[in-house]
Amino acid sequence: MAVEQKSMDASPAGLGVNRYLYFGYAAAALIVAVLVMKIGEFVWALFGRPNDWALIGGGAVLGVAAAVIGWRHPVLAPLSKEIVTELGKVTWPTKKETYYATIVVLVTSVIAAIILGVFDAMWSYLTDLIYLSE
Repeated sequence: MAVEQKSMDASPAGLGVNRYLYFGYAAAALIVAVLVMKIGEFVWALFGRPNDWALIGGGAVLGVAAAVIGWRHPVLAPLSKEIVTELGKVTWPTKKETYYATIVVLVTSVIAAIILGVFDAMWSYLTDLIYLSE
């Protein structure tokens, strides 16, 4: 009984790593829909005033169709599921680790900028000496 309740849980945590897979397919469908609408709007504008409802409907239908085709594709579906499973095994850094790593990157960037600035100033001074002496 507890197993059935866990599988019926529709919360994001109940979906496990598959929630990333579902989000990916939904995002891909949205991107396809927007691209179809923009391309359709451009092409339709060449021939006259675009019909917004036709473009929205056509984009939505093609976006959903692309997601369904991708979901049922014999190569893409297992590959995407494997990718999501592997991403679920990744150990992500904690908030504290990310904070300190960001500080290290910022300090290193400032030090590198200072060193490059000093080299640039020295090179500029030397080239000014060479060009002014001629």
